[in-house]
Amino acid sequence: LAYIAPRLGLLVTIAGFACLTLLKLHFQHWQRRSVPGPTPSLLTGNLGPTFSQTKHLAELCDEWYHEYPAEPFVGFYKVFTPGVMIRDPDLVKAVLVRDYASFSANDFPVDAEADPLLIYNPFVVDGVRWRKSRQLLSPLYTASRMRQLFPAMERICDQLVEYVGGHVGRDLE
Repeated sequence: LAYIAPRLGLLVTIAGFACLTLLKLHFQHWQRRSVPGPTPSLLTGNLGPTFSQTKHLAELCDEWYHEYPAEPFVGFYKVFTPGVMIRDPDLVKAVLVRDYASFSANDFPVDAEADPLLIYNPFVVDGVRWRKSRQLLSPLYTASRMRQLFPAMERICDQLVEYVGGHVGRDLE
């Protein structure tokens, strides 16, 4: 027993070191490809603040978006899985239209009963649902339709800003 304990400790130390080394190598996926992005932590990737509930995922994405203003896309880690946030409108169009087949396997789980609107969001669906959502949404986003909708959207946004501004500091109902 006295002979086994030191060797077992050495074996555990070597295994731990090997795991840490593999994790560090894994988290160099974007760095090896010269893709900018936030530095990941070893156990949570870049989503640690969402797990600790100190920040919402939307806040993290907003931070990354503003932290890399000149970059067409930003690489990050969804725990151990590499992910990419596309900032450039031309790349968004390429991903959602021309090169969809290469980007359609999305790992974002969508529950149709829990959120019936999200199942038509082209950023989170794939396959048949994506085609259905594209057929439904594409005619809505023509340039002439956007020009027609802009004044109404601007007016509604102004109303929302005014409403929220009038409720700053009040308790939520």
